[in-house]
Amino acid sequence: GNRGTLRMVGNTTKLAIKPNSTKKEQKSKMKASYGSAITTVMLAEPSDFSMTLQKIDKPNLMLQFLGTDAAYSQAAATVSNEAVTAVLDGWVKLANEKISAVVVTHSSGSPTYVAGTDYEVNTDLGMLRALPGGAITDAQALQVDYTAAAITDGWAINGSTQASIRVYVLLDGQNIATGELIKGEFWDVVLTPDQEIDFLSDDLVEIGLNGSMQKPGNKPSAYVVSGRSA
Repeated sequence: GNRGTLRMVGNTTKLAIKPNSTKKEQKSKMKASYGSAITTVMLAEPSDFSMTLQKIDKPNLMLQFLGTDAAYSQAAATVSNEAVTAVLDGWVKLANEKISAVVVTHSSGSPTYVAGTDYEVNTDLGMLRALPGGAITDAQALQVDYTAAAITDGWAINGSTQASIRVYVLLDGQNIATGELIKGEFWDVVLTPDQEIDFLSDDLVEIGLNGSMQKPGNKPSAYVVSGRSA
């Protein structure tokens, strides 16, 4: 079928294929030949496929998270009198993020509270925290004015929306020992992540994927590897 547009996945430190078969044997129970094989049959099994990606971007993370594309944007806005119920020493989410020029008042419009004394703001996430020892009490009704900047370059992934991913993989490589150009076409690869992504890792993270290959009906095999001179 139509494979659509191919995408570079970036630096790949592993692309491994392991053919598999299952052995079926009939063994002798005869006294003179007990335990020896009478008949041995090897049955073909789907080949294993695994790869390790080092580029951490949205398309590769969609593979890692078995996710689907989601919208993430925000229109620029000037917000007045957004109603908020304070949580003393706890964060409250506002309706927008990437905010500035924040003014917090009592729900009646007065008094106006002091940033750093009565409250603090996480401007990136659009969150407000009432500070202990300030003039804002727990469950106090507040009004918040602020400016929200536009977000036009955002992206998002709805995670774990698929049980697996199915992809066509094209290998464009070279045997550095012989100089031959090596091409691999893997027609229908079913993959799942084989490791976690640690958001707090001190090391550079990688995306590991493994699975098996299926043979399309119009192909002679599940994959083909070819080589030629440069």
